[in-house]
Amino acid sequence: GSGMKVSIRQLGPGMIQQMQHMCPECRGS
Repeated sequence: GSGMKVSIRQLGPGMIQQMQHMCPECRGS
């Protein structure tokens, strides 16, 4: 993989929070 995971959370109508974090499976490689 690319070493990054992107999670998208919907906080409400028209409000989206996008978070990027390292994925432990590939250890950011």
